[in-house]
Amino acid sequence: MKRVFIVGIMLLFSCAGIFAQNLTVDGRVSFRNEVWDNSDAPTTISIGLTVGYYIIEDLNIGLNVSYSKPENGFDLVLGPEFRYNFLKFEKAYFSLFGGLYYSSSFGAYFFNNNYRENDANMVSVALRPAIFFTISKNIEVYWRFAEFYYSYFWVTLKGTNQDHKANTFRLSGPFGNPSFGLVFRF
Repeated sequence: MKRVFIVGIMLLFSCAGIFAQNLTVDGRVSFRNEVWDNSDAPTTISIGLTVGYYIIEDLNIGLNVSYSKPENGFDLVLGPEFRYNFLKFEKAYFSLFGGLYYSSSFGAYFFNNNYRENDANMVSVALRPAIFFTISKNIEVYWRFAEFYYSYFWVTLKGTNQDHKANTFRLSGPFGNPSFGLVFRF
C-alpha cells in the first residue's frame, strides 16, 4: 500500500510539471467614477479575481469574479474572461482582455439619478487593452488603460414597481476606469 501511495504522489508531481506555468491567478483593483447630471457620485473601488489557464502560449481562458462597493449597496460580477498577449518587448507586452459578464447590483443602482437603492441585473461584454510588465518568471503586474463596453440591464424600481430596461455603450480612456493587477503563474 505504501508503494502505491508513493507511485501516486510521483505521478501527481510528474503531471504537475506538464502544466507548470499555465495556471494563473490574477488579482486586481479598479476605480470608476460615473457622474450623472445633478449627482455627486463618489468613486467606486472594485476588487476582482480571475483564475485562468493558458490553453496555448498567448491565450489565457479563465473565470472572473469581482466585488464593488458604491455609495449604496454592493455589486457582484461573474463571467468567463480571456486574455490574449501580443507585441512582446523583453519584459513588457500588450494584452487584450475580453469577457462576457453577469452582474447584480444589490441596493446600489441609480436610474437616471433617481430611485436610489434599486436592485438591478446586467449582462455585459467588454474589451480592455492592458500593458504587462514581468517582474519574475512567476509574477507580472499590469495596467488596464482603456475599455470598450456594452451592457444590457433590467431593473424594477422600488416604490413604483416599474420595470426599466436599457442598453449602454461605453468607451473610456486611461483615467475613465483604470485597473491595476498582479498575476501569479503556477
